[in-house]
Amino acid sequence: MVSVTDALKQAATDQSCFVQRCSEAGCSVSLKELPNPHEVMSLEHRAAPIDRSKPHCDYLVAYCDQPAENRLVALELKSTIGSVSALVAQLQGGASAAESLLSDVPSIKFIPVVAGKAHRDEHRELRKKSVKFRDKSSPVKRINCGAQLMQVLR
Repeated sequence: MVSVTDALKQAATDQSCFVQRCSEAGCSVSLKELPNPHEVMSLEHRAAPIDRSKPHCDYLVAYCDQPAENRLVALELKSTIGSVSALVAQLQGGASAAESLLSDVPSIKFIPVVAGKAHRDEHRELRKKSVKFRDKSSPVKRINCGAQLMQVLR
């Protein structure tokens, strides 16, 4: 069985779209404590194998959790969350791109995450939203800029 990290690496013809840090729009998240092996693909990179004309999230983060469960995070970074519907469209675009890139991986736990400051109304609206991956809806999770990504993945 192909792991999600191997499949993501194989999906890219140019490996320069893989990064060691997640930072965008004045916001960053720490990848500290992310299980190894893991891969982080920047969908903003010119070499990312996606359709740029469609909305997409900033990063796809793939890793295997114990016991060898494939996990995939669609990650969007915003200094301040504005339009929740536009944000969800970006996460959904990342999920759709991942579906085609990772079609060889039979089982993946999908987690959509946004990092950014949310006002009370945005936070309330965001908690009601979900993103579909392989016909299964997953609730959108939120962390603050500068936080460890693993804090929301545990």
